[in-house]
Amino acid sequence: DAAIVSPTAGTTRDVVSLTLELGGLPVVVSDTAGLRAETADEIERQGMARAAKEAARAHLQLWVYDALAPPQSAEQLEAALAS
Repeated sequence: DAAIVSPTAGTTRDVVSLTLELGGLPVVVSDTAGLRAETADEIERQGMARAAKEAARAHLQLWVYDALAPPQSAEQLEAALAS
C-alpha cells in the first residue's frame, strides 16, 4: 500500500521509502526508478537522477532485475551505473 505500481518500464518517478526492523536494527528500504542507459522522457530522466542520488546515499545497495530480461553483459551493468 506504499505506492501505486505498474509493470510498465519508466513509470516509477519518486523514491518510495519505508523503515523496517531487522534483527533489532532499523533499516530503511527505498524503491526507486529503474536505471537504463538512456531515455527520451524528461520525467523518467528526473526519476533516474533521483534514483542515482538515493543510491549514492545508501550504505548498501540491492539491485533487482527483471528475471525475464536480466543484464547480459558488463557493458549493460556499466550503462545502468552511469545513468
